Amino acid sequence: AADDATDAIHAPEVPRIASAEEALAGAHVPTLDPATMNGAEIRAVLGAGEHCEFRYTSAGKPVLAFAPGRDGSATKGVVKLNGHLVALQAASTTDEVVLSAEPIRMTLGPAGGQPADGQLHEVNSVFQVGDALKVGYRGYYRCVDKP
Repeated sequence: AADDATDAIHAPEVPRIASAEEALAGAHVPTLDPATMNGAEIRAVLGAGEHCEFRYTSAGKPVLAFAPGRDGSATKGVVKLNGHLVALQAASTTDEVVLSAEPIRMTLGPAGGQPADGQLHEVNSVFQVGDALKVGYRGYYRCVDKP
């Protein structure tokens, strides 16, 4: 079973969606990392349907998810920080996916278009919080029909 499969009786409560500033309140920013999300958390922001995701490991849960446009570029996204879901908006770019909610910025790429058939592709990601934190991750990117 999927690592986030639960029955309706024991389904975990989805954290509330917060602004970037609310999610960062009280967090020790220099040690902050995007947290893993389950399907219900992703759907709370992106809705049902196709989405792309970035995960630290090939078997781990996603830490960034976004809804792709027809050309594979991002339209909107979600990240979980300090126990809150933060909705991200797409920023224009060439061969990278860039999502932000000031002062948070997530970059994924070069993405090279949308991976086909749910295949995992190695990619770099950069997580930035204003001038206080900038950290890079090597991980895996894929697109799926629904979370």
